[in-house]
Amino acid sequence: MGFANYSEESGSMDPHQHAEEIVFIVDSKNGWVRFGENPDDLGEPVTLTKGMTLHIPPLEWHVFEYAANGFVDIIFFYGQVDQIRPEEINKENN
Repeated sequence: MGFANYSEESGSMDPHQHAEEIVFIVDSKNGWVRFGENPDDLGEPVTLTKGMTLHIPPLEWHVFEYAANGFVDIIFFYGQVDQIRPEEINKENN
């Protein structure tokens, strides 16, 4: 479990993937999330609103983004605490 803030102050996020994740949107102003099968072809933006809950399946590419003067504040929960990074998951499967 952890907290994250995405804003101009914290800097932009790169698309990433990891273990299964549940995300609770604490607050958002002009923020969205995009999902996809690879980092170069993420889907259409999904607008984020306060109180929204997201389920991100294992190894699904995703990124939280925002417009100028916007932000996204989240609490995230991983379904496991070991082998959460793709390189660890893939190593375990080989």
